[in-house]
Amino acid sequence: MKKKIMIELPFTEEMVLRAKKRLENIFKDSAKRGGNFKQNTILKYGSEAGLLFEEAFLEYFPESKLVNQTGESRNKFNYDIIFQGKKCELKAVLRTVKPSSDYACSVNAYTSKHQKPDMYIFSSIQHKDYVPKTITLVGCLSREDFYRKAKFLKEGDRDFNNIVKKDKYNVLISQLDDIIINRTHDGIDWDSV
Repeated sequence: MKKKIMIELPFTEEMVLRAKKRLENIFKDSAKRGGNFKQNTILKYGSEAGLLFEEAFLEYFPESKLVNQTGESRNKFNYDIIFQGKKCELKAVLRTVKPSSDYACSVNAYTSKHQKPDMYIFSSIQHKDYVPKTITLVGCLSREDFYRKAKFLKEGDRDFNNIVKKDKYNVLISQLDDIIINRTHDGIDWDSV
């Protein structure tokens, strides 16, 4: 079995602050439209982590482009970025430890109904008391491959040592394709994509 390639993405305090500001704007935009985007603690920290992953990804891969997520022109197709011509949804999970190949990456069953990206890109954000320490890009899968490989878990099911709080689809990090950096050509090669 080949070794899993994971890429640690650098990030700055400025990126953390931008992610917090973007989340504040998303909450405000949702409230203006009559939305009920709840501001509970878990959602807040999870959403900040996702936005921080976007900030770090955009910096590491400057050819990527963020899609608008607020206002009247907000993204109607439910994906986060355009990268190498692909509509990509970035998914982050908060952990207190560094990622391992046998850890899971998830897509919430509710969002899976309206999100139609070409590709899912996953990260693991190690934190201490919700302060990010590292961002690790763990891999990617096309939407089709993700649902072909994923295991569906219902609310109340056991997911290793955790009880599932919301229906979701899981794949292991070991099941993800690696994102390979091809430095000799200044481009990115998507493994098996």
